[in-house]
Amino acid sequence: MGHTRTASLSLASNNVRSNPDLPSEGGLDTWIAIFDICAPGSDLEWLGDGLLDALVTQNPVVSVSGDQIVCTFSVVGTAQTAIARAVESLWTALETCHAPQAQVVAANVISSREFDRQQAEQEPLKFLCATECAEILEVSKQRIAQLINAGDFPPPDARVDGRPAWRPESVRGFAALRRRRSRKG
Repeated sequence: MGHTRTASLSLASNNVRSNPDLPSEGGLDTWIAIFDICAPGSDLEWLGDGLLDALVTQNPVVSVSGDQIVCTFSVVGTAQTAIARAVESLWTALETCHAPQAQVVAANVISSREFDRQQAEQEPLKFLCATECAEILEVSKQRIAQLINAGDFPPPDARVDGRPAWRPESVRGFAALRRRRSRKG
């Protein structure tokens, strides 16, 4: 496993893009690491939860979409050390999750100032908890839990504070599909 990790670290370090928004005097600063991860054959929900737990001290945000995970977390260091620390943190987290097959397909490390600027320019993402999904669908929270457990509800689009969360468009799409099915049935 050590050989794979070393090769992956080298590959990941060569593919990490960084923003040269250097802090003054080369001091410590907070950087935001963003990794797109593919893990063939893995339960991505389980892996996402594991990454949240393993990176808990680094304010992680994990989003699962299709066959990919986007993992965003903070790292403290100088501009020169931030990339190496971010890559090391991610690989340590992946090892903790027992996900040796995971592959980083894209990576970016930017200053927290640049990240905040980019976020301010974007419309904030809206995620719904199970209770909000139940309100939209006009069913009980228990019914949402039943649908989730039966595999009849869309998989979560993200995890917020370790809980499943859905984008409004995912829930609206599910509602439209339910209406079409009920008309046919």
